[in-house]
Amino acid sequence: MVICPKLELAVPGAWKFVRRIAQCSVLIFLLAASALPSYAQWAPFWSDEFDGPAGSPPDPTKWTFDVGDGGWGNAELEIYCSPGSKSAPCTASPAANPNLPSSANVFHDGNGNLVIRAICSDPMCQISSFNKNQKDIWTSARMKTEGLHNFQYGRIEARIKLTVGNGLWPAFWMLGSDIAATPPVPWPACGEQDIMEWVDLYTPNSTSSTVHGPGYSGGNGIGNRFFFPDSGRIDDAGFHTYGVVWSPYEMQFYRDDWTQPFLTVTPSSIPLGTNWVYNDPFFILLNQAVGGNWFPGPDNTTPLSADMLVDYVRVMHWDEGVPEPPRNPRARSRASNQIELKWEGADAGGRDDVKEGRDRGADQDIAYDIYASTTPGFTPSFSNLVVQNFHGTRYIHQGLNPSTTYYYRVLSATPGGESDLNDKNSKEVSAATQPFGHGRGISINAGGYAVQQFATENFSAGGFTNNHYTLTIDTSAVQRPAPQGVYQSEHWGASDWAIPNLDPNATYLLRLHFVENTFSAAGKRLFNVVINGEQVLTNFDIFATAGAMSKAVVEDFIVTPDENGIVSLQFVQAAADQPTISGIELLRQDFDEEDGDDTSATVVTGSSGGTTATITINAGGSQAGTFVADTDFAGGRVGSSSTKSFDTSGVSNPAPQAVYQTQRVGQSTGPGSFGYVIPNLIPGATYNLRLHFAESFFTSAGSRIFNVTIDDQPALSSFDIWAAAHATNKAVVEEFSAKADRYGLIMINFLAGTTNVPSVRGIELIETAPPAPPAPPDNEE
Repeated sequence: MVICPKLELAVPGAWKFVRRIAQCSVLIFLLAASALPSYAQWAPFWSDEFDGPAGSPPDPTKWTFDVGDGGWGNAELEIYCSPGSKSAPCTASPAANPNLPSSANVFHDGNGNLVIRAICSDPMCQISSFNKNQKDIWTSARMKTEGLHNFQYGRIEARIKLTVGNGLWPAFWMLGSDIAATPPVPWPACGEQDIMEWVDLYTPNSTSSTVHGPGYSGGNGIGNRFFFPDSGRIDDAGFHTYGVVWSPYEMQFYRDDWTQPFLTVTPSSIPLGTNWVYNDPFFILLNQAVGGNWFPGPDNTTPLSADMLVDYVRVMHWDEGVPEPPRNPRARSRASNQIELKWEGADAGGRDDVKEGRDRGADQDIAYDIYASTTPGFTPSFSNLVVQNFHGTRYIHQGLNPSTTYYYRVLSATPGGESDLNDKNSKEVSAATQPFGHGRGISINAGGYAVQQFATENFSAGGFTNNHYTLTIDTSAVQRPAPQGVYQSEHWGASDWAIPNLDPNATYLLRLHFVENTFSAAGKRLFNVVINGEQVLTNFDIFATAGAMSKAVVEDFIVTPDENGIVSLQFVQAAADQPTISGIELLRQDFDEEDGDDTSATVVTGSSGGTTATITINAGGSQAGTFVADTDFAGGRVGSSSTKSFDTSGVSNPAPQAVYQTQRVGQSTGPGSFGYVIPNLIPGATYNLRLHFAESFFTSAGSRIFNVTIDDQPALSSFDIWAAAHATNKAVVEEFSAKADRYGLIMINFLAGTTNVPSVRGIELIETAPPAPPAPPDNEE
């Protein structure tokens, strides 16, 4: 190894700084980087090189300080001190070294580093038997750019050397700036990006990066650990660089090399139904906590004085700036359930592509974020995001309603941000879907948000969602595999799917994408799959079929929608554990571009129906009179029961009291929905559907609001049981006319709304009209 002398390195357009270079290769890399073409360069935006005199505090134009104790939401032990604090214990001479400057917890060391020092400041700390795992005997520092500098997108990194010690918890991280807005957005809704954290349970060889947001915070944060190669450690003399490349809808966390991220977080990484909160400004924090509720805390081996050395903190921006909008966006109707979007590629920045000899739109750095609404002039946001980071210039928006106009904004996205909505070349485009009966296919990311052409999960009831975003899935055995992000997500547990707006007169190739990411042996997960009332897979074992864990398999079927344009799927618990599904594709066979032909696929004829004229179900309960024990459901749980008498005075033909005393409700975690697929009905017969409700828990309106669909058509929207009954423990019945489809099925879904989870007490189906006679054949001359 060649050791370079101390050098003053001046790179055009970069920071001018003095730094000891540990290896000449680092210098060579930096000089080479300065010669990179402009379209591939990070530009300095903000930094602190920590080159102040020995003992001096951090630059007050760049940093402020959190002070005090209180545990900081994690039961931490330390008291945070500001530089030069005059209040005990921050002014106490540290037991480990009484000769430190007065700003003992945070100061420049005079060698180009910032020191954040955790100190066991009580004189008793020098006694080996003294309990160091207690509050208010440790002091430290927590500094931040809040109120001075906020950042949105870019490459943000720090070069840091840590001290190994039980109970130490150093961190380099960011918080959403709106935590201090008026009114404030509280944690975790403000968002948190932990670029680097270390605790002793990680060992000195690894650190972690994690993001926290609403619905995925604390122990449920989205993160991963990085293990240093070649037995590297957090206290290596050469320091380590910790950073993130932050773009719209994407964060790529890295160690030492920004081109090799070890964790990428996108909307497909976060739980379905939660919010992405990382497209707004954040501020930077550095701190060294001690103790907390995450690990045992300091002990007699913990250094009495532990330093977190920070060489620099830098924020770099993509020097091309905000990309240009895509050119000539346009939309056209493609089917009852699809609209096609096309555009010409954007320029990643304001450069002259002709002069650089590059094709406009060919830049591989550019992705596209697509937004849609049924309201013209809408503002793009995560709530109306169709897909993010899409690569290409043609997108099929799927799963739409017939005869409906949709409005679109297509925005270019790079590490410099999204293209400007107000740019003269940025425009909203629209198209209307065709009438019912002209449906093409749909691809669904089961359990997750959209990934390329696979749409965000929809049309399901029951079960839970999960994500294995750190795994790499083997797709070698699958023809036309789904994207990795589809196999990394899953919808698990019993679930019903009613996929609508297909062509009832067409056949479709149904591709079910499976992968076993939990169990490492056969026989651990066995479940059944039912399509259009016909069981097509029995005790299906993903691991046994794939022959390995984290290896994708696809089961193909030829299916025909019912007369309502619906294909129904049921994933049913069988001999072991719970069902799981990662991706669903329905490809219309008579359109070659959708790859709808597969001669090896199993043809599904569907159920022939039955002769059931009346069925009554005690939802969540056992048999009560003519009401059978709860059956034909997927998802939810048995809710709390009651022995109270329910007021049925407002209901004609009420159910038995025992029916109102039990209930099926949505799970409090996950999507919160559940469904019933009632089989063996008379195909084509009309039924009176009676749904029995009663609110026994809440005592006012607005406490439980949910939706109900019948055969995927809205039946009850924002339904409030208490408001309908005007009382607690009072029954209400909602009645509908429903027709059994050609497979003898009626599908009822109870979907989570704005407040709490759905609930139902009883279900009745009573035939009111027989099937219509078949139409006479056409007369032939």
